[in-house]
Amino acid sequence: MKNSLFVIFLLALLSVFGFRVDAQPSRIYRVGVLGPEKLEDRLQIKGLRAGLRESGYVESKNLELSIANVKTYDELRPIVQGYLETRMDAT
Repeated sequence: MKNSLFVIFLLALLSVFGFRVDAQPSRIYRVGVLGPEKLEDRLQIKGLRAGLRESGYVESKNLELSIANVKTYDELRPIVQGYLETRMDAT
């Protein structure tokens, strides 16, 4: 009798924690990248994406990667200001 009550209690406890974990939304990390034109085609960005993916950060799941390509340094200020306003997690 004691064993069956323990098993029922344990199953109830596990189900409560299981539902609670599933109900929590996963955090989406926002990362901003600045660089020269056609940055997305460069090996560095491909490597960044691969490294983030290996670490468990998947675009459209828990990662928003914003890549801004600039032609001149004058274009940097408004892009950085936009990153700051949207509160990027890393730039």
